[in-house]
Amino acid sequence: MLMSTFAFTIMRAYSIRKGLVHKDNDKKITNKIYRVSFKARAKSYAGTIAYFRSEPLAFVNVYLAFFMLHHSACFIFIPDGIDDEDWQRKFRIKTINFLPPAPFELFREFAVAKQLYNPS
Repeated sequence: MLMSTFAFTIMRAYSIRKGLVHKDNDKKITNKIYRVSFKARAKSYAGTIAYFRSEPLAFVNVYLAFFMLHHSACFIFIPDGIDDEDWQRKFRIKTINFLPPAPFELFREFAVAKQLYNPS
């Protein structure tokens, strides 16, 4: 788990450093996404450090190691800072057009196509 968290942290830092984060025509949305990305990067660093510290602590005290593992897992549930409902609505409207159709719609289209090509 330490190595996967570390690899994800490196990937996140690289994407922020190279500017591979989502860029929008609206500068407010772009700035908000960058701020959220920086907060998430800080959480990734803290989680990686907590995982790293838990390994040697297992030789000293298992309960302290378990606490550090629990501490690093708690970082996943801490919100990244998207509390603005208006911003969420704008971003959702922009991304809704790129979503694939719902699975039940695909199933319905498959059933109709099957009836057309295989009449019983």
